[in-house]
This record gives sequence, structure tokens and C-alpha cells, in this order.
Amino acid sequence: ANSRGPMLAAWYASELVGVPHRFGGSTPEQGLDNSGLVYHVFQKMGVDMPRSLSAQSSFGSAVSKNQLTAGDLVFFKGPNTNNIIHVGIYLADGDFVASSSSTNGVVRRNLNSKYYLEHYVGARRVSTSRFAPIYQAVGQAALETVGMPYAAGQATADGVDNTGLMRYIYGQFYLSVPGDLLEQASVGVHVPRSQLRPGDMIFFRGTSTPTPYRVGMYVGDNEFVVIDADLGRVVKRSLSTSFYSTRYLWARRPYANYAEPASFGMGTGVQPPAQQPPVQQPPAQQPPEQEPPRDSVADQIIALALQQVGKRYALGATGPNSFDCSGLVSYVFGKYGYKLPRASYKQATVGQVVSRQDLQKGDLVFFRNTWRNNGSIDHVAIYIGDGKIVHAITSGVTTNSLTGYWLNHYAGARRILSP
Repeated sequence: ANSRGPMLAAWYASELVGVPHRFGGSTPEQGLDNSGLVYHVFQKMGVDMPRSLSAQSSFGSAVSKNQLTAGDLVFFKGPNTNNIIHVGIYLADGDFVASSSSTNGVVRRNLNSKYYLEHYVGARRVSTSRFAPIYQAVGQAALETVGMPYAAGQATADGVDNTGLMRYIYGQFYLSVPGDLLEQASVGVHVPRSQLRPGDMIFFRGTSTPTPYRVGMYVGDNEFVVIDADLGRVVKRSLSTSFYSTRYLWARRPYANYAEPASFGMGTGVQPPAQQPPVQQPPAQQPPEQEPPRDSVADQIIALALQQVGKRYALGATGPNSFDCSGLVSYVFGKYGYKLPRASYKQATVGQVVSRQDLQKGDLVFFRNTWRNNGSIDHVAIYIGDGKIVHAITSGVTTNSLTGYWLNHYAGARRILSP
């Protein structure tokens, strides 16, 4: 059992926003269809989730709409049928995540929107007893890294280094560990070698030094995964070999002091909008209402972003009193119905690529090597026109010209708003 399992499932689902839709797909790499998203997320958490939508609709126990909590499954019927045709994973405050063929990807939606209000069928809750203990889930995630490439200074699916491997694995479960080896060697609690279990970090000394030189993650059966820079990939090794057995120092368990994810609201249940008037149906053959011009939406988003100028910077903050760079973007776009991934490098995969010469107000502008220095995208800003951007940097939310330092670190742009 894992009491945190449903919350972890919800958080992981929220991180998959932007993954392409593909019929029959059940992994992020190949794409995810509707039931494939649910299958993938819950299998990742050690739940023996069925693959088909019909089986998922009877899995677990029924739960009322006003009692929904993170990790519950929400189901919807079709426009012209009472049959269940769609499923999502509930987050909080009415929000849920689902893979949609109409949007060609995993998206974040709200149960209080007109379509989902009308087509909501019910919800199911997966018992915490069905979730694997967190250490088993972490250990399985560690095994899946075998073969990942080595990349100095990185901690992403594109590559990891010594300490980056730990950050990458734990990051999948919203467990934050420092990037410094000596700091990693002191987080959490000490674990005796006789009590090792999957997910524990194990540290080794160097040939001629008594201090930590290398870190790996225990996966069970006296084995662990570790980056091998010489081979250029993550490998699985045994503690029984003399090389590692004689260099073993100690082990740490960082998730002993685990804190729940904070990447989405923690409210429970779905409350309909207060005093919401009934939706009026348009007269027959009335032309559909036209969306407001793109510039009007862009101007509103920019105006909201500029209202945040002067607010303080805080890593991981998403407003309204403090922000980091991607948190500011998520906050202002979210106010206008655009649910974006949380991290800047993931935001850099959403929307359409735009050249610097064709930048328009409201475009997202990305930068690399502003603090990670590993060649990856690590900062995002909103283009406000006239060669200027608004963004959250360590001194707070501010505006800058896209010249000098920022031009030198420019990595590209994306257009989120519809033309």
C-alpha cells in the first residue's frame, strides 16, 4: 500500500500535459490515447490498471463528484450516446488531465466547463492498497534508466551525469534532491547496509579518497544503477563485486521526509460556479460566436504579466505573490484557459515554432545556459512587443530588452495563442 499513491499519480499525470495523442499508445514515447494515459500513469505507480476504457470504468470504487480527490478517475459519455467514451485523471479544484484526439495530445481541462458538465458520468477511486509502496515505484523507475546516455551537468531524459541520475529519478516522484554530491550524501536518513531497499541512494569513495566520489541507486537483489561516464550510459552493477564492495561508504533515504506535491491546487471535490446562470441555447441556425481576435487575448495576457512586475522570485513558485520563470508563464496563461506544462523546457515543446524575426505579442521566448550551463533550455519569458520581454528572474518579475545578455542566450520561441 502507498497512501501517497493517488497524489503521485495525479502529479505525474499533470507532468504529461503536451504529450502527443496516438490511438493505441500507452507510453509517452509512442504517444498516449485516452485510456492509455490512465494505464501508463497507474502502472507507473505499481497499480495493475486494466488497459481498456470499459474495464477502467468499473475499476476501483464509485465516488461522488463533490468528494473527488487527486488521483480519482473521471468518466464522460459521448454527445450522442450514453456510453462512456472518455476518461481523465482528477487533480484538484475541478481540473483533470486527459488525452484527447481533438486536441492531439494530453491536456488539462476543468469539470465546470460546459461540455464536461453536460457529459460527466461519474468517477472511480483506486484504493491506496493497490498502489505499490513508494520505494518499489522509485526502484522500478531507476531500472528504467539503464541505457540512458551520459550528459555532463544534466538531469533529464536526454541525459544524466553522476548526481543528475538521482535528481532525474526522484524528480519523477516530486522528490527534490540537491545537485551537489556531498549534499546528496547528507539528505534524508541514514540506512544500514543490511536494510537497503529499492530507491535508496548508495555512496562510494574514490580510489584514494575517503569522501563520496560516486552515487548510485539501489534496485534490489544487491544491485544498483549508476552512471558510467567511460561507457557513456547508465548501467546496472552488483554490490557483490569487489570494486564496489570495498568502496561502499553508506546509504541515504531522502524520501523519509517526503512532502506532498504542490504543482496543483490541493482542494477536494468539485463545486459548481457560484450562482452560475443556466446556459442559454442560441436560436436555430444562429452563427457561432467568434473568438476574440488574437491580439486582444495577447494584450490581456501581457497586461496581467506586467501587473506582476516587482513581485519576488521564488524557485517553484506559481503565484500570486511570487514566481519563478515558468511559474509566471503558467499563471498568466492559465488565467485565460491555457494550461501549460510547469517546467520551462516542457513549455518549449508546446505550440508552434516561431522565428525571432516573426515574434508577436504573447509568444513565449526561451533561453539556455542562464544558470544550468549544460546547453539545455532553462528560462522562459513572454514577448510583449517592441523587442521587450517580461519574465521572472532572481531579482523578481521584471522587463528587459531582447538584446545583450538575453540575445546571447536566446534559444527560440513558441506561439501558444491561436492565430
